[in-house]
Amino acid sequence: MSILSTALNLAPRVSEEFALDMLAQLVPAYDALPEVKDAVVLEQQARLLEKGLFVAAHFDRKDTIQALVNRFADLLQSQRGNAGAIGTLDTLAEHSFRGLRKLGMRDEIDVLLKRMADAILDGQDVATFEVKPDRNGAVALRALLHVAGGWLYFGRERQAEPIINAVRSLLFKNELHAREQAPLARAYALTVGQAPVEAAQKRLEELFHRLQGIKDTFTTNTHYSLLQLDVVEAVVLAVVSEDSAMGADARRWLDDDEFIVRHCIHRDFHALKAQAH
Repeated sequence: MSILSTALNLAPRVSEEFALDMLAQLVPAYDALPEVKDAVVLEQQARLLEKGLFVAAHFDRKDTIQALVNRFADLLQSQRGNAGAIGTLDTLAEHSFRGLRKLGMRDEIDVLLKRMADAILDGQDVATFEVKPDRNGAVALRALLHVAGGWLYFGRERQAEPIINAVRSLLFKNELHAREQAPLARAYALTVGQAPVEAAQKRLEELFHRLQGIKDTFTTNTHYSLLQLDVVEAVVLAVVSEDSAMGADARRWLDDDEFIVRHCIHRDFHALKAQAH
């Protein structure tokens, strides 16, 4: 699995023929893997699918894309209700969403967003989702924030709002340990930064006024708290990022434009290749 993963990582720089050969091996190799038993194997499988999706989308292999999206969705579904496992997948899923949206794959992103939300909520409604102030609750909400970020990208503020409110409620109870409070606050800041400017500004200002319990016991804490700096950095990145500055409509326009340019490059390349033969 590690060899195939490395090969997929290098494939776009080698040749299209090599990339297509690796993709042809990917699906049967993935299907032959044993069932997920621990977080390490789960992460390896998710990374393999993520790299395969990028390569397949890069070379416009629609059949392979659909096959891999289905397997990624099944992998998410297999971990339904398992907050620890979802925590392993959430960052990988976020990277996949960002890559897929630049390749015009909105329908595929929507499928993964729905499956990921369902896997975390385990059939519950977001508004009534009971979150305990512990590590698993914080992990589940961090994963849900990636889903909310995806919905904000599509301009679905109303759909993302219940998740954002659930995280806001838990954060401002200030009951989490600092090791969980800080990463959740960071994820919250980066997500709300994708909301419309006025809403994002209001929530980020509130974060500074109401958030507590962000401290650490590192030897540097006599001068500064690294966890506090992590949260401040997230707020700054949320404000200055392209996602915040452009807004949802401009983000989608630029992603669509990049997809068109990429498609034209591949079309012209194949035309020149056919002339050469």
